[in-house]
Amino acid sequence: VKIGYWKVLIELGRYDEVEPKLKKVVQSGNREFSARGQLLRGDINMKQRRWEPAALDFLRVVHFYKRQRSVHAEALYKAGKSLEELRHDGASRLLEELKNTYPDSEYAGKI
Repeated sequence: VKIGYWKVLIELGRYDEVEPKLKKVVQSGNREFSARGQLLRGDINMKQRRWEPAALDFLRVVHFYKRQRSVHAEALYKAGKSLEELRHDGASRLLEELKNTYPDSEYAGKI
């Protein structure tokens, strides 16, 4: 899977090239890649300032991929930040969970 390459395409704003590939990865059945694909879908929505779809993408990772610890902290952070943009009360709970569960993560350090 070309996660790094897709991140570059997202940074370049080439969403149309990435989205079909992410759909396949999310549906692949590989939990780790599915979680990463879901995060990247959220990143696309976040870059386009579509906060509600971004929050939903990140919340899917938070709730359905808890065992994928390599992406869980990132999902908590990005879900919390997306919800902050929406002025949703749940943002602080997610960011608090991030600080408590992953205190040494790079994402906890961004709060």
